[in-house]
Amino acid sequence: MNNVKVTISKDKKTATFEVDLTKRFGESQSGKTVEIAGTHGNQKLEGVDGISFGLTVYTKEGASGIPKEKREAAAK
Repeated sequence: MNNVKVTISKDKKTATFEVDLTKRFGESQSGKTVEIAGTHGNQKLEGVDGISFGLTVYTKEGASGIPKEKREAAAK
């Protein structure tokens, strides 16, 4: 997981997900978004049987909006 902190309540009835919105982890494959946080697939909630989650937090700010293939072709 990148930049995701999960806290489970003592009674195991709520989960809180904390993300630092100032971080950036690079452009998506398409170049249309920039990752802020993500689980990179589903994750099990620690200590809570049978519950999983998946999370992706992203922004379009700073992304080129140009598909990766076109960026690479232009760079050659």
